[in-house]
Amino acid sequence: MSGTARKVVINTAVSSKKNSKNRKLPCFFCGQFVFHMSRHLSRKHSEEPPVAAALAKPPPSKQLALQRIHNDGIYKHNVDVLRKNDGILIVGRAPAKRHSVDDFLPCHFCLQFYVKRELYRHCHECKFRETSASVESPQIAGRSLLYGSLADGGENSLLRNVFNRMRDDKLTAVVRGDRMIVEYGTMLLKKLGDKRSLDISARMRELGRLILRLRQTDDKATLDSYITARGFDNILRAIEDECKPTVGPGGRRVFERPGFVIRVGSSLFKCSQLKRGKAVREDNTIAAKEAEEYAALHKSEYTDRMASAAHASYRISGNTLNEFPDEDDLRLLRDYQQEKIAHLVHDLKTDPDEVAWRELAEITMTRLIVFNARRGSEAAELTVNDCTHPTSKVDPVVVESLSDVEKQLVQRLMVVEVIGKRNRRSNIAD
Repeated sequence: MSGTARKVVINTAVSSKKNSKNRKLPCFFCGQFVFHMSRHLSRKHSEEPPVAAALAKPPPSKQLALQRIHNDGIYKHNVDVLRKNDGILIVGRAPAKRHSVDDFLPCHFCLQFYVKRELYRHCHECKFRETSASVESPQIAGRSLLYGSLADGGENSLLRNVFNRMRDDKLTAVVRGDRMIVEYGTMLLKKLGDKRSLDISARMRELGRLILRLRQTDDKATLDSYITARGFDNILRAIEDECKPTVGPGGRRVFERPGFVIRVGSSLFKCSQLKRGKAVREDNTIAAKEAEEYAALHKSEYTDRMASAAHASYRISGNTLNEFPDEDDLRLLRDYQQEKIAHLVHDLKTDPDEVAWRELAEITMTRLIVFNARRGSEAAELTVNDCTHPTSKVDPVVVESLSDVEKQLVQRLMVVEVIGKRNRRSNIAD
């Protein structure tokens, strides 16, 4: 849901007085607001298949089926209100305290909106929930339902793979409310694919942190409005506030968070190109000029003023000698991993369990990482199918250059190829 200010009024779909008819509800088929929805459906929309099927049912089931059509109309209206950021949001239960529109989520069983903190309690008692249906994670289910309803075509994949995995906090609301950040995330998703959704989420949240810094002085700050020549210096100040520059050895300026400086700089430049491309398509000469001027400043000044100090921060921190693990520590870790793997395998053979399987997968991955001294991401990419096609073939020329111990290891170990950094092939042995 958007992080921008909404012109939305909260209204209750349940009257405080029993059996009173003091509020109108929207019709799912025609959008008209009426007091007596069941009578309206039977008179005006009786030929619609859902209404005809509901009217043909016996009384107890008839009321429930008609109520579901009522709820469909309310949900359709609420989604339209949230998409336009204007109108009246109809909720299922009046909250005791005042809440913002972002505090409400739909129940994925009945589609009525409730305060998300109370959603779990409602789902247990929801009369539209089947007996076998799980009530775990109702907020995640409701958020996924709502995000999918608010998505526009190309954003469906971004909402399903990226936003649904984000933490539901103020920063995510800011990211969702900024159009340019959403477009940037969509571009990254098309480029990197679903497997890199966590990286895409991190990049988008970095831009969200930048927006929060800008909003300390400008409540209506958006990324698009600051991708201009006038906004360049403000962006640099916001990055400095976020990364906390200090003085390092030799009086060189360094950053406490150099990675943020480098990554957000790359993201900002790509956003300027996105703005320029969109302006060219829409024949918006003003926006195109703003994007070009920002890109020119970014190319000429960002490296000297920000990125150079960030890279120096990495070099200075890299010169610090880290403590390496002792041989006894590595032996202790290896023995624990082997013992734990054997124990989990035995448990899974006797009593298969999802939790035990996940723990076995994690222990196995740590075993591969430690043994091969590889990046964690390379071992994480291994699948069961990959491990069923290992190889022990090694170039004879390479074997001749190995020591006697290494030659024995070549004969004992099997090798599996995985795609590593920059799409290069890496070998993992076990």
